Amino acid sequence: MAVWLLLPVVVLEETNETKVVFAPKWKLEYLSVEKVNFRDTDPREVIKYLQKQSGKLSPDKEEINIVWLIPKEEKLPRITLNLANIPLEEALKYTVRAAKLRYRVESHAVVIFRPEPPPAGGNAPAQ
Repeated sequence: MAVWLLLPVVVLEETNETKVVFAPKWKLEYLSVEKVNFRDTDPREVIKYLQKQSGKLSPDKEEINIVWLIPKEEKLPRITLNLANIPLEEALKYTVRAAKLRYRVESHAVVIFRPEPPPAGGNAPAQ
């Protein structure tokens, strides 16, 4: 039985070369990290590590683009993770959850953001 993965292809205008580009969603789903061990660490460092791993593990050797919608100056809670043989997406989920953040995957990047606080006097929506 043959399995086909549809991958985006880009034609580089200046050289007329064809290049296979692996989208962030594909990398998050299909690439796994052997170890993610951090103790009392800023979550930005953990996400930077995951970004570097995406480039090392991906067939195209390109890192996932990360867009932070949180100012650099903003202090984030320090986190501890000890994970093994885990898909990048799961490692990212644990990281942002531990830091009380959220993420969304777009066509060219992963966007990290702080969730909106629940409305005053109202109930928070179920997650």
